[in-house]
Amino acid sequence: MRASPIYASAQGMGLHILLQHDTRGVVDMLPSQSKNDCTAKTGIVRLSGPNGSQMQGLSPMTSCSTDPRTSFISFPTWSAKVETLMCYMGIGDTFTPFHKDACASSGQNLMCYSENGGSSFWFMTKASDAPDVALYFLGLGQVVDLETHVVTLDELRAAPFDVYIAEQCVGDLVLVPPRSCHQVVNSGGITIKTSWSRMSLDGLQAAFYHELPIYHRLVLDLLELHPLS
Repeated sequence: MRASPIYASAQGMGLHILLQHDTRGVVDMLPSQSKNDCTAKTGIVRLSGPNGSQMQGLSPMTSCSTDPRTSFISFPTWSAKVETLMCYMGIGDTFTPFHKDACASSGQNLMCYSENGGSSFWFMTKASDAPDVALYFLGLGQVVDLETHVVTLDELRAAPFDVYIAEQCVGDLVLVPPRSCHQVVNSGGITIKTSWSRMSLDGLQAAFYHELPIYHRLVLDLLELHPLS
């Protein structure tokens, strides 16, 4: 696992991070093993979800202008359009599970507001390491594409691939490459982030050849476990 200072370019590592900050103390922000199951029904674990899923009064914006020259999301007819613009609201001790953005899309995440020094720590892998991440998760008894596992510091240390850490503060834009596995841990006060996705031609090809077969396999596995009546 690599810590600050880190800066990586899309060409060099398949990773975009625009601004870096000191990551000292990030160890204390990772969830403990006792908090590891995101599907626990106890209500003890607080998750940071999209569109203010923990904050019922918060509503996402309803439209996002996407340049058709850089994103194929703009091309489908209105009835088939995908709404990717989301609003994330978090506070210290909330986090996402380790996951990839859907269908090899390219993610943009801008922190618009924070209180009391609130920030977010991103733990990211190279896009090219996605198969290695999937195999590592299987060894942990987890499936990364089900988005049900929050990795611990010990699991990151033992990972056979590089993990990159970035702190996102107000005004920082994090660009998430297609198939980059990542987890976000919020620290301090309230943070509000806006995110949206683009679909490049390379992303479409990666989705067709790599991501869609994974989704098909997961659906078949779930149908075997829970057959339709």
